[in-house]
Amino acid sequence: MELSVLLISHHPDDLQFWKSVADANKMAIRNETDPAAIEIFLRGHADSIVIWDAGNPELRIHEETLRNFGKPEHVFAVTDDFINRSPELFQPPSFAHHIYRRYDSLAGILCNRLIERLFSPDPFGFLTSLTGVTATHQVTVKDSLEKQPTVEALTRFLETQGVASKIARLAADAIDELIMNALFDAPCTEDGRRYRRSLDRASSFPLTDKELVEVSVAVTPHLIGISVADNFGSIDRQQVLKSLSKNLKDVAYVPPTGDPGAGLGLHKINQSSMTLIFASKPKVRTEVLVVFPNTQSYREMKLGFCCFSVVCH
Repeated sequence: MELSVLLISHHPDDLQFWKSVADANKMAIRNETDPAAIEIFLRGHADSIVIWDAGNPELRIHEETLRNFGKPEHVFAVTDDFINRSPELFQPPSFAHHIYRRYDSLAGILCNRLIERLFSPDPFGFLTSLTGVTATHQVTVKDSLEKQPTVEALTRFLETQGVASKIARLAADAIDELIMNALFDAPCTEDGRRYRRSLDRASSFPLTDKELVEVSVAVTPHLIGISVADNFGSIDRQQVLKSLSKNLKDVAYVPPTGDPGAGLGLHKINQSSMTLIFASKPKVRTEVLVVFPNTQSYREMKLGFCCFSVVCH
């Protein structure tokens, strides 16, 4: 069966960019904004990638159609701002990916890799699929007290690769947040009970083989990718999007009492213009990736392409 890209947009930048992505992945592309035509197309092409200009009020009418006939894991919502400016899109979400419409060379690399992951047997291996890798660094966290030394070691590694100190600090904050999530939020029993979620984040404990946290960094001339992985596979799309919705609606969001894992970490990563990708297989593995351009310019990074994506198999 031929795979297709359905573009629901009037925006010329969308058509130009997504046609190049479709061509690179040997996919046909079709541009439709008529509700009846979209429903007919989705009924006959259930596995299509859908690119939806969710920031255009005139095209919001298609949300229910996408919810009823599309696959959320194949729907990319595109807007001209960070997703926190459109909280109405989370009620409930009809998509699993958000694109900030700032297309550049990094956008092509990331979107091609995301589509590859969507149609691969498992969603992992984003870093290993990169081409032109010039440096890598891996650390396995074996004890909760190794978090801070790991963050510091990876920050030094980024600085040796010429990453500007301000960008390296943002990356360090992201690594810290993701390791914390892997240590305290990911571990769960077979019946789904998260047995470390309520612990103080300064708690000291060794990790079993199942609980080990893998942290990897890959550097290419165009981008830097950081992966934090656990062996639980305990997230799902709805959980992540609910967290994003809760955290992104209000910068002053206060975590509920008794839920120390519900802070502003995802919000901070998203607002720093870093791409955030969740890849998960239930009860097997979760990889969370932070990706940003390999640049000396903080301004260039802040103005560059970013997205978030949830790929669950």
